[in-house]
Amino acid sequence: VAFSPEGSYLATAGLDCHICVWEVSSRDLLYSFDGSSPVLSLTWLPLNENTILCGLQDSNMAILRITPSSISVTGFWAHSCPVECLAIRDGDACLASGAHSELLVWEWDEQTERFCLEHEISQPPKRAWNEAQEVLVTSVHWTSSTVYSSLLLATYMYHGLLLINASDWTRLRTIPLHGQIASASLSQDGMRIAIYNTSHGYHVLSMLSGAPLSAIECEPARSEAYYPLPVLFIHGSLALLGGSTTGEISVWDV
Repeated sequence: VAFSPEGSYLATAGLDCHICVWEVSSRDLLYSFDGSSPVLSLTWLPLNENTILCGLQDSNMAILRITPSSISVTGFWAHSCPVECLAIRDGDACLASGAHSELLVWEWDEQTERFCLEHEISQPPKRAWNEAQEVLVTSVHWTSSTVYSSLLLATYMYHGLLLINASDWTRLRTIPLHGQIASASLSQDGMRIAIYNTSHGYHVLSMLSGAPLSAIECEPARSEAYYPLPVLFIHGSLALLGGSTTGEISVWDV
């Protein structure tokens, strides 16, 4: 699920290969498209309300362009694994995509209207306690700081957090975390990151120090144990939303 840059439209997609675009004000279904592969991730290109990027299970990425009367679709092979994570940088549409162990950065070419591969991010360092674990990207985020104008943040299921300087793609820091980071959400100011750890529940960490700021006390249902639940900062990052396997959601004041 993803809202368009101006909040006028909502795009939805899923494992049924079906992509829908809804008008938020009227709640009407405007467009629908039946693809050939399950959709695992999607986002809108910034600065316009008519272009959607989808990450597919068959390792491709699809670009959907909306016109008043139709949807046009183009695609390209992007990874060797299902594309589960997408993040587009505001301003220049620089794209980060994650697929299992692969983390790639793409530049948007205005003339050809296509993404061109810019850089492949090296895998995070391993330690004794996670050396045998598979490297799996679980989220990607663009942010900035007072020192660096553009930063790329990636979380990994077993290998913690990786922060990269997007000007030269050097690794600035890693934050090792025990357990399994199934999902993550970055606050609007880039100062906090919320994670769902399948072993330890919901946590909010400081991006400056890596120290925990708060932990959400919740007892997961037995069916939720080690299940990847979503987490999302909402309401200007003043609240945190968490998912469940029972169709319920929880909202916490953070």
